[in-house]
Amino acid sequence: MLSQKDRLRQAQKDMDALLRMQSPNASVLISSGNVVLPNKSERTNIELSPEKIIVESLGPQDDDMRLRIGGVDIFNPKRNVSWYRGSVDLPPQGNPSWQTFGFRVGIVTRSEAIAAGANWTLGSTVNVDTFDGWGNGYRTSPWIATVILNGGKTTRHKGGVNFSGSSQIKNQYTPPPPQGYFQTGPHFANYYSNGSFTLN
Repeated sequence: MLSQKDRLRQAQKDMDALLRMQSPNASVLISSGNVVLPNKSERTNIELSPEKIIVESLGPQDDDMRLRIGGVDIFNPKRNVSWYRGSVDLPPQGNPSWQTFGFRVGIVTRSEAIAAGANWTLGSTVNVDTFDGWGNGYRTSPWIATVILNGGKTTRHKGGVNFSGSSQIKNQYTPPPPQGYFQTGPHFANYYSNGSFTLN
């Protein structure tokens, strides 16, 4: 009878053969002293497991972007539209060119989403919302979402619309804005649906 070390060595050889013939992500599992090779279905599930999403806005999200799964926030910085450049947060009004440059990029990993309590699984729906925390208006824009799978493959989804609207009446101010208004806040929290995509 082969020792566990010998069985592992043989399984590694079998895995090398699988790598050449079928899957770039086959793996060897050790369970209760036994060496187990995942079957084709298990290897496929591993390869298709979503590992990260990158949601890139193609225009201003005034003020910011929220991503959620099943009502659980997985990305919700609540920043003013001029307080970031892409995925990088800046000091207040650090991006004065926000209308044409530095549109929001939301990046979420599998571990971050699970830590937030989201049901991060293949086929889950990710909702994309626009956050409004400063009056007197809000603005949504189209976006592109890239889903990076465990096997290295990527899928892309498009959504969102160009739309401008007024903040709720109770959150508006009479121009000009109060002194320091855009250096502090958010002053309220409204959200507007701007599409969704599937983790696949």
